[in-house]
Amino acid sequence: MRRAEILLIGNTDFVTKQWIEHAFPHDKVVVALRKGTESSGEDLKIIDMPDRDAVSEVFSNYEFDRIVYFSEDLTPRSERDGDLGYLRRLLHTVRNRKVQMLMVSGPESEFTYPQETDVHETGKSLMSRAGEELGLYYARTYDLEVKIVRCPYLYAPQRNGVTAYFNGLFEQAQAGELRFHERAEQRTCFLCADDLAELIYRIFDDWTADSELFHVPNVFDFTYGDLGTLIAGYFPGTKVVYGEDRPQAYPADDHELRLRYGFSPRYSLREDFPHVIEGWLKLRENKTDKHPVWDFLRSHNKWWTVLEIIGAFLLTEWLRAFTQGNSQLETVDLRLLFVVIVGTIYGLHAGVFAAVLACAGVAMSYASQGASFAPLFYDTSNWLAFVIYFVAGSVCGYVQSRNQESVRFVRDENGLLRNRWTSCAGCIRICSTTADSCATRSSADATVSANCTP
Repeated sequence: MRRAEILLIGNTDFVTKQWIEHAFPHDKVVVALRKGTESSGEDLKIIDMPDRDAVSEVFSNYEFDRIVYFSEDLTPRSERDGDLGYLRRLLHTVRNRKVQMLMVSGPESEFTYPQETDVHETGKSLMSRAGEELGLYYARTYDLEVKIVRCPYLYAPQRNGVTAYFNGLFEQAQAGELRFHERAEQRTCFLCADDLAELIYRIFDDWTADSELFHVPNVFDFTYGDLGTLIAGYFPGTKVVYGEDRPQAYPADDHELRLRYGFSPRYSLREDFPHVIEGWLKLRENKTDKHPVWDFLRSHNKWWTVLEIIGAFLLTEWLRAFTQGNSQLETVDLRLLFVVIVGTIYGLHAGVFAAVLACAGVAMSYASQGASFAPLFYDTSNWLAFVIYFVAGSVCGYVQSRNQESVRFVRDENGLLRNRWTSCAGCIRICSTTADSCATRSSADATVSANCTP
């Protein structure tokens, strides 16, 4: 069965390898406009798009079966420019392609305001709704299958809160004063990225050609006052100030996603908050530990690796010169050993680089003996050493790269399971306490009833 090719584009700040494995476990995924994630093999590629004009260039190199577009409105109070022009360019590029497109927009177009207020629409809500209408227009006009998912703002525990919004709140609290634009009693509107991954998987698994619009419910009762209290608990002495923004109401659950896909949000920000802020605090602590030399090496690890490989190559050439005349050691191909060791330790690219250095070493040996380079390159019998070096470097490097990716994936999965187990354990304790309380109350009621019996 052919694996689908997926493009994730737009506001992809929350996308992680774990998220991709959850949403598209059997597909090939390309992530555009994404920073901070390394490509992990043939099933995941990261495309650096320096400007928005690069959209057409991407589609000239790939044939995507499915596209997931994430709106900027998924981040609360985002300071990024609107994405209408970007979205139009994307839709115009794929308009005549047989593509399944899922647009994920934020809650802006869903918010309603009390009747007594003087504003019932905002600039962001109008722009968000315009983006959705743009997608539906292209679906009606061209051979394009489009579905829209309106969902609350996104957060991802695995990325330390994900957005600049949470990072800004934590930095304020660290400075001593946390300010919200919203009122303390205003209900928050957040969705865990893991829940979105599950929903996207189910939608594509049961895809239809009809254009549809879905509403992801906000099922958790969690106010900005609760959020401020949680943040202040991690920063003692923090002053929390709430604003006077107009109250916003998110529509009630219409149960369509539950009936259609059996989906309902499972993870709440209240439960995931410890993972969000603890990850951020740990990151900040690491940044405060100043080790100039070590930090330089870590930030320039690729160049450091190149220097290590070159140093190993020079050592290999010195050993070859030192062992000349030794009948036993001369039978050992030290250059081949150098290529195998580098490929095994550093991976595919380093293995190929080591093979290039080994071939350069062979050429230098010919030159040191006063021989001409012409026989070296024109006589095919001399190519055998070059071929062996490149094959050895490629094979050893590929095996090492695959092993590293397997280890990284298992480590990420273990971290996710550990975090979820912690949350589940907390829920079990809460449920146990509630059950005991209910049992005590029932016993007391039974006693009162017995005493009141004539």
